[in-house]
Amino acid sequence: MPKEIDSNELSLLEELIGRHPEGMDAASIRDQSGFTEGDRTLQRRLNRLAQEERIEKRAGEKEPGIFQKCEATAGKKPARIPGHFPIFP
Repeated sequence: MPKEIDSNELSLLEELIGRHPEGMDAASIRDQSGFTEGDRTLQRRLNRLAQEERIEKRAGEKEPGIFQKCEATAGKKPARIPGHFPIFP
């Protein structure tokens, strides 16, 4: 059975991406979020957010995918997690 993904972790990634309207690549997301698990694990988290239409992935022919906040959710206030202090600004 697949491991359950922590919804708080997904919310934090979504919030980080939402702060960059121009979008972010996976390497920037990793650097700025302090995500310590493997690249495939991060990719799964980003794909899950895209499937839930919380972020969008723009793919270029010769460049890596760029993730950005979906237009429909861009105006919503990000979730705050009591007692949790994100390590990114």
